Amino acid sequence: MKSSIALLLAVALSAGQLLAAGPAEKSSTPQQPTAQQEATAAGSVAADTPDQTRPAEPAAPETAEPDAAPRTIVVHPAVVTLIEQVEVPSRVAGVLAEMAVREGTFVEKGEMLAHLVDDEARLNVHMAGLELRIARRQADNDIRVRFARKSAEVAAAELNRSMESVRKYRKSISDTEIDRLQLAEEQSRLEIEQSEEEFNVAKLTAEVRDTEEKLARLDLVRRRIEAPIAGVVVQIHRRAGEWVEPGATVVRILRVNRLKAEGFVAASQIDGSFAGQPVTLSVPVADGQPRVFQGKLVFVSPEVNPVNGQVRVWAEIENPNLQLRPGEKGTLNISLPPGRPDRRMAGSQSETDPVARAAAAR
Repeated sequence: MKSSIALLLAVALSAGQLLAAGPAEKSSTPQQPTAQQEATAAGSVAADTPDQTRPAEPAAPETAEPDAAPRTIVVHPAVVTLIEQVEVPSRVAGVLAEMAVREGTFVEKGEMLAHLVDDEARLNVHMAGLELRIARRQADNDIRVRFARKSAEVAAAELNRSMESVRKYRKSISDTEIDRLQLAEEQSRLEIEQSEEEFNVAKLTAEVRDTEEKLARLDLVRRRIEAPIAGVVVQIHRRAGEWVEPGATVVRILRVNRLKAEGFVAASQIDGSFAGQPVTLSVPVADGQPRVFQGKLVFVSPEVNPVNGQVRVWAEIENPNLQLRPGEKGTLNISLPPGRPDRRMAGSQSETDPVARAAAAR
């Protein structure tokens, strides 16, 4: 009996301790949030913090400033070709005496390439020179003119004395003698005119001989075949000892220190006002950085290809070190200076602008 009572007291005591400890455990243990509370908290966090997973909105396009960096029009591919090539002919017929160059020789403008046999031409120059000297001496000789004038003075003086004598002593000189003296005085005056005319003809003859001497020298010069441009000899058609006719090609020369880069561009991007703009030509290299050459735009064709809407353009490219060769291909960049409108941008705006489209339709 006593044991049962003690057991009940122990149970009651344990229950009291549990009841006293219950509120404390509840206050120390964190409560789990509900699903609604979690959703509300997530919404507030999302409002305060940007979503890292959401893609950023595209920024508004910036308007190019007037002083922006120069833009370029790309021409690809651009083919390198020759600006000048000359097939140098012989100007006269004759035997080719000497070839002064060979294939691969770089020549300057006016340098001798070859010359024909010119022995006869040299003799003609010498003879023409002698005739010119004779003519000049005759043109400078005025002895006849001075003699004629002196003779006229003597004849006039003799006539005057005779007339004075007749006035003082009538019949002292016959009329026949007076007529003869008058004729002599008139003849002397005509001889002055004749000598002066001959003197002028001698001067003109000297000019004729001078022209003949120049023609002889020209014939000698024409037997020299000279380079009309600076460049490199790439082909020789005649050899020393061969006969050549006038107009027959002897040497072919290419100008390689300045070449032409040619390509095609959309007509909407460029027009004739772009001529003169600086350009750069980039030519790829198999095992290194591309080679870059400077130049300027020279020509924009006024004709538009109706099939693809493109125009032909070409630029002069400086090639001082002769690294660029005809036949190579590269990329031509046409620089546009600041302030010039980009025709590509204008075209894209007109496509999206209804007012511009209506104006274009009109």
